[in-house]
Amino acid sequence: MRDPELTKRAREMRTEMTEPETRLWLQLRAKRFDNVKFRRQKVIQDDHHRYIVDFAANDPKLVIEL
Repeated sequence: MRDPELTKRAREMRTEMTEPETRLWLQLRAKRFDNVKFRRQKVIQDDHHRYIVDFAANDPKLVIEL
């Protein structure tokens, strides 16, 4: 189950993106980069770790942090 506080923080981070994040997002969004679907400020967690990553793609498994 996702941590509601972590999800809330990820939503806040989407509205407060830095200039470099915004510039990169404009290049990644809508499958503009090699037809890969990216998500921004994505929550990733397992039993032991919890992260909010700047950009993530599921296929291929790829995370971009600025």
